Amino acid sequence: MKEEKENQKPKELGFNVLPYNSTNPFVQQMVESVETKTSKKTIGTQWRNVLDETTGELKKEQILVLGENRKVEKSEWYKMYYSSIASFYDLPKSCMKIFDFIMKNIPYGSDKICLHPKKLENELDISLVTVYKALALLINRKILAKADTPTCYFINPNIAFKGDRLLLIQAIEKQ
Repeated sequence: MKEEKENQKPKELGFNVLPYNSTNPFVQQMVESVETKTSKKTIGTQWRNVLDETTGELKKEQILVLGENRKVEKSEWYKMYYSSIASFYDLPKSCMKIFDFIMKNIPYGSDKICLHPKKLENELDISLVTVYKALALLINRKILAKADTPTCYFINPNIAFKGDRLLLIQAIEKQ
């Protein structure tokens, strides 16, 4: 009996009882876990061989090499295909339609998107009830979190992000 309880999935909450968040609840964990390193490029000159087309001689030419130091994310990342996300998170087709819509429409460098249920119903050809069930499932699976603005959601940047996550971290650190 005890073993059966341990193997049960946690109860998923309905859309109306899921909490609202004033900030992205997934970011703090990401800020604590993302390591960075400095990427360096050189500044100086370099010699290269150039063929003079008129004389056929091989001449040396000096070129200027410009560089920069910048912070880059050190943690490994992997490319995950659309169908893999569905099976990894055990998501039905309706959730994947919404996830696909999010990835196509999220602003570059943002962790927040507003999804109007009626618009999703019309554009994705799924019922309004299915839209809310799918959103609740995405929230329960920690892919989305409700933002404090109605119909807006935070995306878990550890799962999906369009842009440079370091810029998001720097913005959070400045607050």
